[in-house]
Amino acid sequence: MNVLIVPTYEHLSLPYIEYIKERLKNVNYYLLQVEEPGANFSKINLDFFHKRESLTCEEFRESFSNSKDKILQFIRTNKIDKIVTFSDVTLFCRSIKGENEEMMTYVIQPCLLDFSKKSKFTNAKFFLKRIINFFRRDCFFNTYMYFGSCLNKANFLVWSKVENLELKRVNSNLNIIVVGRAVEEGFSNFNIFDKNSTNILIIAPDFNFYNKKQFKLYISNLTFLLKSLKGINFYIKLHPLNKAPFDYNFDNLFLVNSLEDINKTHYAYIISGYSNLALILARKHPNIIIHDSKKYNIPYINHDLFYIETDILVIFNFIKSNKTCNKVTTTTATTAAVNNSHQAIEDILNA
Repeated sequence: MNVLIVPTYEHLSLPYIEYIKERLKNVNYYLLQVEEPGANFSKINLDFFHKRESLTCEEFRESFSNSKDKILQFIRTNKIDKIVTFSDVTLFCRSIKGENEEMMTYVIQPCLLDFSKKSKFTNAKFFLKRIINFFRRDCFFNTYMYFGSCLNKANFLVWSKVENLELKRVNSNLNIIVVGRAVEEGFSNFNIFDKNSTNILIIAPDFNFYNKKQFKLYISNLTFLLKSLKGINFYIKLHPLNKAPFDYNFDNLFLVNSLEDINKTHYAYIISGYSNLALILARKHPNIIIHDSKKYNIPYINHDLFYIETDILVIFNFIKSNKTCNKVTTTTATTAAVNNSHQAIEDILNA
């Protein structure tokens, strides 16, 4: 069997690529890397691919039609049986939309999905993109707002019935298969909670989605905690795609570079933005506070699992009082819904 991998963001795609490679044997793997306008899709450097191909944004900008033909030729020449990717709102997926290749595509949910209602400003931007595409006579600019809104005939592999329900509202025609969160196995050895610890872990949100006001507010709130919580050491894990300038000039603030580094320390509290990592660590830590300057509609980030608060003074008093987050245990139905009965990704791709 010939399987084509089309990655998106490296930190989201790579765990699933490695997961599939370990479990799906007797397969020829092909790699197609397509740059995306305004997105940092890093190059995947793995050596097990039978053949590689790549396309740049500039190639698509100059001729969407020629770039699309190049993609289809690569798929058909190499007799690809199945395609695995991690989002359908990409140049690659817009290139195969309506082609037979769409039906052999498996889009794996790699992260939390936001189903927030878009602002008037965002709607206006997408409307402008549709106008530009009309005059370009192609679909170079993405005009699809939600995961699952581009491809109608592909197979969507999602975490749980939660996404199944939400995606059906986005696109009722989707073929959706529940596969669970398969890549959490690497966190099985995490031991990071100590209620008596004088350490707090900060999981910073993706500042690329912040405007200047939101970023300034978040930094102001963090600075308040750093100066006000005496005797506390703060460890901060920045988002993998963060490009915003960040001031580390605090004696009690330490940068955490990797997940392995997180596991070297115990923490009394974790303060996180809306993130995959917060959801995963909820199984390992009972005191996770969600604090984010942006608001999202993400079904898993709820008051059953997390202490959610936007007011930094409330968070400060909560920590000072040494309270425990008012959340259900990880064996309750809310968490069980994430890992309900599901099919294995390798079984689906092998079928």
